Amino acid sequence: MDLKDKIIELYENRESDKIFIFGVSMQNHYAYYPNEYGDITVKMKDNEASALLTDEQKAKICTYAMGVKLADEALGALVDYFETKKEPVVIVFFGDHQPSFDDVDYNAVGLLSDTESEAQNIKNQYTSSYVIWNNFGAGKNAVRDMSMYELLPYMTKALGLSRPAYYSFLSDMAGAMSGSIKTLILDGDGSPVLPDKATEKQNEYLRKLWMLQYDISFGSRYADFMWDK
Repeated sequence: MDLKDKIIELYENRESDKIFIFGVSMQNHYAYYPNEYGDITVKMKDNEASALLTDEQKAKICTYAMGVKLADEALGALVDYFETKKEPVVIVFFGDHQPSFDDVDYNAVGLLSDTESEAQNIKNQYTSSYVIWNNFGAGKNAVRDMSMYELLPYMTKALGLSRPAYYSFLSDMAGAMSGSIKTLILDGDGSPVLPDKATEKQNEYLRKLWMLQYDISFGSRYADFMWDK
């Protein structure tokens, strides 16, 4: 809720009609300590699955679930605030990885399966949900899976916003691959592909992406010209 209040404060005190805010919360990050949030109102049902957990594991899971509940309430409050505004507003809400619990059995929780391919199992382990909300009714249809670095290029292109040439490169790349991590590639429709099965075009995009990211982050910034377009 403090982060929500800060976002609203920055919006209300903006110096121009347009403002971009990138807010990061670490509140519900690992590790999960029992009673971290004080009174835990989220309770775990007693069933066959919970019977396999220790009291400590149950407490950690309830702590995580309580954090999710609080984040959900804060997002709801943020949406309630911006729903009433006349200015067009877009909120992109996402997590960058799944929660981590000690000694988790990924097969038991459904993230891994002997009936799935290796690529699909990797995707299941590294997938988290995201929400793109706006207060003017645009984009009602569901969109494909993508890497985090494709979220803003996708959103800005869909809304026709001014954006750096780097985003244009990522949007072009999304036609061949909508995301990647070291152990997996998502092809154009979000389907998982192992890196050794990547096409020549996908590998070429990966090489270009690595060069651009390195140059922007650590290099001599030869790609600076891109930001002026």
